Amino acid sequence: MAADRSTNCARSSDRNLRAFLKSLTPTKRDRWLASLERNELEAALYDWTLWARDEQLPPPGGWIWWLILAGRGFGKTRSGSEYILARVRSGKARRIALVGPTASDVRDVMVETGPGSILQNCHPSERPKYEPSKRRLTWPNGAQAELFGTFPPEDVERLRGPQFDSAWCDEVGAYRKPAAFDNLRLGLRLGTAPRAVVTTTPRATTLIKSLLGAASTV
Repeated sequence: MAADRSTNCARSSDRNLRAFLKSLTPTKRDRWLASLERNELEAALYDWTLWARDEQLPPPGGWIWWLILAGRGFGKTRSGSEYILARVRSGKARRIALVGPTASDVRDVMVETGPGSILQNCHPSERPKYEPSKRRLTWPNGAQAELFGTFPPEDVERLRGPQFDSAWCDEVGAYRKPAAFDNLRLGLRLGTAPRAVVTTTPRATTLIKSLLGAASTV
């Protein structure tokens, strides 16, 4: 397997490596992983692009809002956290908004303990400093994320004024105060290509309908 690894993978792009891994049976994939050096194995296991389904990776194009509208089991939360982690890693994300229905939802689902959360899936070398009292994450490269709920009203007001180049909005269908999203929309304007991922269970809300109808949404 070591020979296969060097000939088929070492010179391949991430896309080719992803295709290679998907072509393997579970047994052969386990053998390939076992053949890696420890640092190679760690890098592979934390590389979301190698394991994600196509629909869990950001689409091409000049969009602003990437809407992941899907039911339970799709992997929406993991897709959202990995998108933010990739933006931070690339240097495209310096000021980030993490927005959920409530502050506790953001903390538990998006940041701390949820299986798809940022802290549960970031590479150890890229783990951000988490300051719960300040509702803030700070990455080793200086990127910062602020945590926002959309209820009670004072949380909505916290989104009025700050500016961001990146955002992750989770479960927008459950936002009790749509004004929070309006405030974020106005603040998503830093940099040359601000972008946001929106992960939510389908609901017939005005906010989701407006996102679906926007030309800047994919």
